[in-house]
Amino acid sequence: MTQSAELLKGRRILVVEDEPLIALDIKYTLESSGASVIGPAARVSDALVLAAQGCPDAAVLDVRLHGDTTTFPVAVWLSERGIPFMFQTSDPGAIGVAYRNVPVLRKPFQPEELLSKIDELLANG
Repeated sequence: MTQSAELLKGRRILVVEDEPLIALDIKYTLESSGASVIGPAARVSDALVLAAQGCPDAAVLDVRLHGDTTTFPVAVWLSERGIPFMFQTSDPGAIGVAYRNVPVLRKPFQPEELLSKIDELLANG
C-alpha cells in the first residue's frame, strides 16, 4: 500500500471545483487512493452545506468558481474549524496575502501532485 493510500484510507475530502472534468478527475484520483469524496461542489453555497454535513478531514478548493466568485468563504469556514485545505488554481496571485501560507496546487496538475499535496495536508493537519 502506498503512503497516499495509507493516509487517505477512510478520510473525507471536500472538493470544490466548477469545471466538471477537473472535478471528476480529482474525485477519481482521491477515491482510487481510498478517500471518500464530499462533493464535488461547484458553488460556494453548496460547498458550505456539504462541508457542514460531511465533516471533512481536508479540502481541495478551486480559488475561483465560474470566473468571478472565490472560495474564500469556504476557506474561512474550514479555518475556523481547524480543517486543513489547499487551493488549486492556474493563477496563484489570485489567492492574496491572507492565505499565503496555504498550500497551492497549480493547474494543470498530475494526479501524483494532487496526492502529494493531500498527503502533506493530512500529515501536518
